[in-house]
Amino acid sequence: MAADLLAAAGLAEAAWVIEAIIVGGALAVIALVSVLGVVIRSLVLGWIAIVLLGCFTCLFSPWLLLAPFSPEDYQDPDVFSAAADFQFLGGCWIATTLLVIAMLVVTHVRNYRAARPNQRRCVPDHDENSKRHSSQQTGDF
Repeated sequence: MAADLLAAAGLAEAAWVIEAIIVGGALAVIALVSVLGVVIRSLVLGWIAIVLLGCFTCLFSPWLLLAPFSPEDYQDPDVFSAAADFQFLGGCWIATTLLVIAMLVVTHVRNYRAARPNQRRCVPDHDENSKRHSSQQTGDF
């Protein structure tokens, strides 16, 4: 991707490369923070990833990367070759958004289950203590 854009001549193409590097790097940092939050079970890192993603979305407007160009723009071969790269970065934004949300949910569920290790499950226990306890409540001996 970057090699194709670097081979193109002009300031616009150079700006596209810089934009692709900044967007890709920011998405990689956000994904790393989110995965690290799951690894160490930190809800704080999960929420930091959400805030970073929100700031990234507001600053860079990545949904515009998925929008098609006007037909006049496709007459330029440089724009035509870069359109697939822009759409790839837009897809990376969607994937990072889904990853951050999924990782926050996973971290929340893992922390919830870790906080309640003796929580009663839906499946009843079939050991002697539970039978004795249930017979004492009903009066059956």
